Amino acid sequence: MLNVRLHFSKTYESKYISHLDLTRCFSRALKKSGLNLWYTEGFNTHLYLTFALPLSLGQESLCETVDIRLLDDEFDANIVYAINCGLPKGIEIFDANIAEYKVGDIAFARYIIEMCDGKLSGEELLSYAKTLRQKDAIVVEKKNKKGIVKESDIKPAINKWDAFCRGEMCYLDLTLGAGNENQLNPSVITGLVFKELGRECDHLLIKRTQILTKNLDNFR
Repeated sequence: MLNVRLHFSKTYESKYISHLDLTRCFSRALKKSGLNLWYTEGFNTHLYLTFALPLSLGQESLCETVDIRLLDDEFDANIVYAINCGLPKGIEIFDANIAEYKVGDIAFARYIIEMCDGKLSGEELLSYAKTLRQKDAIVVEKKNKKGIVKESDIKPAINKWDAFCRGEMCYLDLTLGAGNENQLNPSVITGLVFKELGRECDHLLIKRTQILTKNLDNFR
């Protein structure tokens, strides 16, 4: 049996496909592919699919992964084409490999965020982002598993924060905690920028570009 990791992008209209529907899309595409797939055992058998780090609705990604298992002895790179034929527009597998890391090895995710506001220049918008970045602590309210709201400093979950502008567009390059420890959604950062600004921007795009281990190696 082979533990195969598929690497795929999720862009444009597909960013509005929910995680549940994404699972259904892959399940259909895999069943059409003709591959020798492994199914879970027991009373309710189903196709083995494991997504490493589910993406928030409305965000794009160039680095998503899903693990499958094949009842084969040798790895065939042609599986990429076989599965892509059944996937919807905006979702495309670009690589496949025998899984090297475990999902528990994920520690960070990198995001590129672009923002534009019709009333401010890129430089002015950038100043709001820099003001937030320079704070000693970035405190937000978080709800725990018991539903209790507590204040939490999210700055320890920020590994890297670069900001720059090009014309009217402001960009944030963020490496944030991911996985089980110090997980931080980039929408929390953009929400705080909007709070500093006093309103939401006219344009916002959040794109995940890398999933990383604690050593900052690409998750493969």
